[in-house]
Amino acid sequence: MPVSNNRLSQELDIQGSVNVANGRTLTDETNGFGAQISTGTGDTIGGAAPNMTLTDAGAAFTAQDVGRFITLSSSTTPANDGSFLIIAFTSGTVITYLNTAGVAEVFPGTWAVTKPYAIEDDINFARTDRKNIKGTASHVTDVPVYQRPTNVGTNVPANLTNIAGKTTDAKALVVNRRFPAQAVAPSNQYILLSDTGNLKHADATDRTGVPIQDGADAGAFEASYAEVIDPTTEAALEVRGNAFGSITAIAGAVLVDGTDTFVLNDGVNPAVTFEFDDNASVVQTATLRAVNFTAGDSATTVRNTIIAAINGAPTLAITASIAGTALVGLVNDATGAGGNVAITETVANAGFIVTGMAGGGVHTGKRIYARTRAGTGISPDSVEAEFRMVTKGAALSTSAPYTWETGQPTTIDLFYGFRERLDNMNDTALRTVLTNGIVGDADMQQDITDIRSVLGVGDNVSSFSGLLTNTGLNFVFSAADATPSALELFNLLNAGIGIRTYTGPYLSNGQTVTASLQALSDAITGSAFVRTVERLAIANNANVARTLPGAQLYTLDGTNNGQNLIVYWRGVLKDPGPVANDNDYAETSTSQITPYTKINVKDHINYFIYA
Repeated sequence: MPVSNNRLSQELDIQGSVNVANGRTLTDETNGFGAQISTGTGDTIGGAAPNMTLTDAGAAFTAQDVGRFITLSSSTTPANDGSFLIIAFTSGTVITYLNTAGVAEVFPGTWAVTKPYAIEDDINFARTDRKNIKGTASHVTDVPVYQRPTNVGTNVPANLTNIAGKTTDAKALVVNRRFPAQAVAPSNQYILLSDTGNLKHADATDRTGVPIQDGADAGAFEASYAEVIDPTTEAALEVRGNAFGSITAIAGAVLVDGTDTFVLNDGVNPAVTFEFDDNASVVQTATLRAVNFTAGDSATTVRNTIIAAINGAPTLAITASIAGTALVGLVNDATGAGGNVAITETVANAGFIVTGMAGGGVHTGKRIYARTRAGTGISPDSVEAEFRMVTKGAALSTSAPYTWETGQPTTIDLFYGFRERLDNMNDTALRTVLTNGIVGDADMQQDITDIRSVLGVGDNVSSFSGLLTNTGLNFVFSAADATPSALELFNLLNAGIGIRTYTGPYLSNGQTVTASLQALSDAITGSAFVRTVERLAIANNANVARTLPGAQLYTLDGTNNGQNLIVYWRGVLKDPGPVANDNDYAETSTSQITPYTKINVKDHINYFIYA
């Protein structure tokens, strides 16, 4: 087939498969029949309507055929021809299907088993009426075009690949996994996080675990964001910088002996003058250093001589290094604004350029964060986090490596994203974990299709009318009307379940499921929590008991689950219990709680007391 630009990315989506299934008809779709599973020639039709059986000694029926359809052709009795729902599997040669007009006979015709028509059939474009539905002349018609508002008059091929696989069906939560009180020392660039059995690494197949550059999220810096917190201030750590600068060297032929100089000052020790010397006349001291050169030296050679002279100065706390072909890089040995002292020079040639010293002190525009490194750690017990720094507001992908500095905290808390499947989370997870968002999964649509296949229904089915066939008096749905809804059937099921025996004060023996639910609802409605918001006029220090406002009392919960008092501050639900178990406060008495961390002035504390 001919291929035009942009066609391969959407042709199948727009026009359907170029490989149309043989033997498919328009009625297959309207009847809700999908892909064909097996075919054969029958032996006998048995049973009594509506439950008929087909026996074929050469067949290979399976239990998965239940819920599929069987189509019979060329029967001796016309009422036996047609498509019917398979309801039971007896053996590889015998199945049972529904035909309210069926009769037993020797069956000389043919049969075929098909799946119910599903979304899969639509997505795979096995439709036979694609031409009528899409309005295309054939399966290889050129892709439809449209005109952009910014370029009216120019046709652009449609491209739907941008929506492929993107749904909002929640499959997992991205939770903030907390690692408190991690030790870190100056010069550290990485830190090993350990949590035995709980740090499984994600991969391209299983997306749960550490979602950072492990195959599934390679290169996704935002997915690996982990903020570094100073536990003493509960604030994100900011980068403290060293003053830096540079010197652009020039060739020895344009330097002047005894006249050309430059001066460096580290902000603590006396300034040091560096004099260019081509005849060894400089008598060196702690504050006067020679930069030896010859007229034949290149700019690169002079650069190296400048670096050696600076690093050889005994009292100067500035380190020089190669930063380019003729460029000397300078960094103050200590962090802080004290090193921001300008470089002065007396070199006559304009090619000799000095920059800085500047940039020392707290960089309020930058922030430290950590991300796990690819291929490190031993799954599922550990993962290695790398320190980075990034300008506030900038994309995390623009970050640069960061080395921990002297003077910064030696104990830090780390929070980073960890993808956790909803079905693996415990009952209290949504109360106790911080979440960043949800993970979508296009497979949800396939799950819906699978449910429809099991039920044996297709699209747009809104009533069970005609689907309920065994409606004798002993059948729980025997009282259903002509067009029963799921609610009607559920209520009938409630009434037909039978006698139940309950223990406890809320439910009565023998009541229906509906009545039981109502009794539980009434019991829940009869209980209540009283909410009180306290706005702190002064800070409450860590480990200092705080009395509930308004002389309110609550019942202590010895299980450390906060059954009778729920507490929030800073908008986060807090957990009671021992501090050794990483809880937030203690239930001190019936009138007090004791927070383990400081609650700042003007913060709000929300108390929910069970009444």
